[in-house]
Amino acid sequence: MYNQQKGMGVVVKCYCGAENKLRVCDLVEIIGILEMPEEASEDDHNEMVIHAVTIQPRQLNNVVLGKCGSLSSGAWSHCDDLLVADIAKARDVLLNHVTDILAGDKLAAKSVLLNLTSSLTHRNPTPLGQIPLNIYSTSSEIITDLTLFIRSVLPAVAYESISIDNLNSTRLYAKSDGEQFSAGRGQFVPRTAMILDETSMKEGKLLDTGPPTL
Repeated sequence: MYNQQKGMGVVVKCYCGAENKLRVCDLVEIIGILEMPEEASEDDHNEMVIHAVTIQPRQLNNVVLGKCGSLSSGAWSHCDDLLVADIAKARDVLLNHVTDILAGDKLAAKSVLLNLTSSLTHRNPTPLGQIPLNIYSTSSEIITDLTLFIRSVLPAVAYESISIDNLNSTRLYAKSDGEQFSAGRGQFVPRTAMILDETSMKEGKLLDTGPPTL
């Protein structure tokens, strides 16, 4: 797992071939036995171990919807009624808020909300549904406020400041030397929203650590 902040690594030990069903960037729910290191030192990786008893695949939207309450039909019916009754009001409130963030640009605010609520329906022959959204001529204050807003309404958001220094210092892609697997900061679970801040991008030389040319 990649995290820009320092933290404790986690090793999940799978049994009975459960690991063969997993793919990189899958979102899974693990129930198991936690094994903590007896002693920690500066030379240790400080990794804790989870002996997995069950591993179940999960979808990000299902995890969020599960917080609504009980999964019984009656509970979901009540949630649906509230959603239908308040959807117009919620849209206006969110639209006005995003318009204020974007210095009064209502068209850009509508585009942001459409992007946040859309989803990819199919990829063949061409992707249809959610597409990247580019917003130009924004200040650092607008980017900060917009990022805070998106993080407040979506379950998973990744922010990346795109600059020559960042691209050359930290890998976007995963790497393996045959023994150990090292994650990159470009690995996210499906449906993670990505915010790419290009305001710091300047001319420079892209080294081998940078993303490969496609």
